[in-house]
Amino acid sequence: MWPFERKPKESGAAFWVTEPLPGITRLADSSLQISLTDEEEQAVQRHLNQIHTYATEESGGAEVRVHPELARVLEAQGLWSYAQDVIKPLQFDGPAIPTTADLSKGIAALTKAYSLCSYPILLKDLGDAFRIAGKGLMANRLDHEFSANSLRFQTSQLYQMFLDWRKAILRT
Repeated sequence: MWPFERKPKESGAAFWVTEPLPGITRLADSSLQISLTDEEEQAVQRHLNQIHTYATEESGGAEVRVHPELARVLEAQGLWSYAQDVIKPLQFDGPAIPTTADLSKGIAALTKAYSLCSYPILLKDLGDAFRIAGKGLMANRLDHEFSANSLRFQTSQLYQMFLDWRKAILRT
């Protein structure tokens, strides 16, 4: 897989994981073990291939290497895109009735993106997904976490890149 290998990742306990989600297992110590489903893997790979193609063209065909921190952000972008692809039609296509399975897929993908790079905006997106799922109390709790984390979060160029990319995608 370009440009790095993915290994199953353990992350800190995410309080919003109260039900089984695809590719997420709660361990005995309350931490989460994360693995990508085949659909998520394909979505991430598609995103990485797009980035790789663009970077190769821009570099004149030179070999492109990616810093591990940027690699995590690019993976998180792929997972975020997958979640949007699953959730957005449920939100905006009128009479479509959100299925529990589709909402679980979207929430799982956002949780995995957050495990890769704990950007506060992902908490807001998780809150929106829970709101669509009819779980207002959890959505409100995630909104509160988003606000609290946004105040103390030290922004970086990578976070700003993620926000700009997210904003551009949401406009389409």
